[in-house]
Amino acid sequence: MPAEPVPVRPSIASLLSEVVADAGGIVRAEAHLARLEVEGNVRAVGRSAFQAFAGLMFVGLALSFAAVAAVVALSLLVGLLWALLIVTGLCVATGVLLLRRARTLLRGVRLLPEASFGRMADDLERLSQRVQPPETGAGNG
Repeated sequence: MPAEPVPVRPSIASLLSEVVADAGGIVRAEAHLARLEVEGNVRAVGRSAFQAFAGLMFVGLALSFAAVAAVVALSLLVGLLWALLIVTGLCVATGVLLLRRARTLLRGVRLLPEASFGRMADDLERLSQRVQPPETGAGNG
């Protein structure tokens, strides 16, 4: 009758080296995902910033033409100095509103790879649960 082969149990050192290799692969993969996430976030910020800048430029151009027309029209009623001050105040108020809107649009965009950080924390938690130190017997003494 042939003897049954005894299953070979891996040593603690080989298990630990396997866990370290797994952890290294996970960290590399998460770093790659984090880099991709940051690149996407930077592109989104760049697009938003460019659109805000272009919008401000066109609004500024339109306001310049409107301001000249408003100064000419108001100067007939209140004089040139008051017309200039009124139109300047309206232009400043419009600019402030536009800048606040751009800030609101950019508020939701994050540059840090928060999703990758969360996944890395979850992966490290799972790895730490997988590697349990060997239990030692209670001390006799």
